[in-house]
Amino acid sequence: MSNLITRPQTRHLRALSRSVFPSDDLYHDWLLQQFGKASTKQLTRRDASMAIRLLKGDTSDRAYPNGSGVAAHLTDRQARKIGALIAERGISGAGLDRIIKRQTGQDKGVEMLTRSEATKVIILLERMAGDA
Repeated sequence: MSNLITRPQTRHLRALSRSVFPSDDLYHDWLLQQFGKASTKQLTRRDASMAIRLLKGDTSDRAYPNGSGVAAHLTDRQARKIGALIAERGISGAGLDRIIKRQTGQDKGVEMLTRSEATKVIILLERMAGDA
């Protein structure tokens, strides 16, 4: 049995997303921030259930992956993406620290970024790569 999102979950999530987000781009940005996934089809059943609860406005502890009621730390995929982008751009550890501080306003290591903060860092790094 597959662990990926079910068809009913997909339909429910897409209907909710249309009522919450004014555009598909904003919805996909939210998916990337919350789950590290760019598409509904990439979600697991658990992710989909969590996304449905969040879009319905459930902010209880069970709606968050770490059970704390606060945003979860970055995903492994986000960490790998940041690593690949800094390697591609030749950015030093100190350079990455400056980028993180610029994007978050805080001195923190990559491993302490929330998913949302990691997304901001990735977007900036991708823009930098595009400017090269």
